[in-house]
Amino acid sequence: MTDVQDTVGTNEGFEVIQPIAERIRLATDVDYIVIFDMDGVRYSHPSGK
Repeated sequence: MTDVQDTVGTNEGFEVIQPIAERIRLATDVDYIVIFDMDGVRYSHPSGK
């Protein structure tokens, strides 16, 4: 998960983190995974926005 750690807080964070979260979501058969930082900036979301 170093890709996630390395890109949180960067401009390209969403583009890197969203596909990772989607792969994990599909592999684990959960409805959604939301990843955000301590400031509340969202890097993944089920709607992809």
